[in-house]
Amino acid sequence: MRASPGTTLVRLWLGVLLALCLAGASEEARGQGDHAAAADGDRLLTRLEGLTDHVYGLVFSRDGKRVAAGDTDGFAAVWEFPEGKLIRRFRTSLPEDEDEHVAIYHAMTFNRDGSRLFAGDRLGRIHIWDVAGEEEPKVIRAHGQAVNGTRIWSVNGMALSPDGERLATCGSDGEVRLWELPGGELAATLLSHRWAVERVAFSPDGRSLIVADVRGRLQEVAVDGGKVLARRSPSKERSSIGGLAVSKDGQQVVSNEYLGRIRVFERPGLREVRRFGPPEAGEGGGVYRGNDLAVHPDGRLLAAAYRHSDADHGLVVWWDLASGKELRREEIFFAVADNVRFSPDGRYLVAAGGAEWLAVFETEQVRA
Repeated sequence: MRASPGTTLVRLWLGVLLALCLAGASEEARGQGDHAAAADGDRLLTRLEGLTDHVYGLVFSRDGKRVAAGDTDGFAAVWEFPEGKLIRRFRTSLPEDEDEHVAIYHAMTFNRDGSRLFAGDRLGRIHIWDVAGEEEPKVIRAHGQAVNGTRIWSVNGMALSPDGERLATCGSDGEVRLWELPGGELAATLLSHRWAVERVAFSPDGRSLIVADVRGRLQEVAVDGGKVLARRSPSKERSSIGGLAVSKDGQQVVSNEYLGRIRVFERPGLREVRRFGPPEAGEGGGVYRGNDLAVHPDGRLLAAAYRHSDADHGLVVWWDLASGKELRREEIFFAVADNVRFSPDGRYLVAAGGAEWLAVFETEQVRA
């Protein structure tokens, strides 16, 4: 049956009203989406660009005026901080039979005044670069040996002594070594055993080193003589340690295990007092694997980097160190988040991982 002209007109007006309602709802949703994006942008203060691939080896100079990192293409870069101006880029030289990805810099540190950058690569070498570019770069063969016919290289960890006169390194060859600065002469081999050593950190007084091996064991070793002062056996899962930090007052040692668990130890003695994590993975399932961590200068805030076991993203989590409460999280990198560092004044957190840039956050926005 044919509709009357009046009925047709009513239907037309209803259609117009429905379209207007839908347009309004869509505009409101867009506005909410823009607001959410702005909120995320507020937490991410800025990006530091200048590298070309996955970033590793993040470090601040002691005065906080420079930050450096390296990538999987063999480049290292130094920026002014917090301005973000790229000061200089370096690139390593490689043996003819090696591809560029062996030049991944797992560990970096500046010298005391920030004029030189040290970087340890997967070939067991330490690169020493003059940030001003006035001196020729120097390369030291630091770690490496053959085990059952297989080459074991890689500088895994690096730390500068509080007085700036010695550099400590650890490697896949199971050794912890001390180097005299500024020349880079070998001063001592403190440890030498069959297990790869993953991380090393000086105590604030410079008298000892905290060492973490691939099985998750912690040791405190005297810098003079190499005597083991304390030892903490690994957890029953023997999870490797991706991150290691000593609080500014020297009273706590904090580790981030591959299983995503944070463990807190008291000095002296490395007595475990607390553990928390891993962060919840949410509805998508899977688990977060632990990488690097950093303790805020005030000793109350902890930042940790993770990679997801299944999904293509990395995660940075801010924790309350005393309670183990998660304060905030950011999914900001493709595949993995590798490194985190607080600026020496505690105002900023910089994160690096599966992108060619560094993410910069303001600490006070995280606390809010």
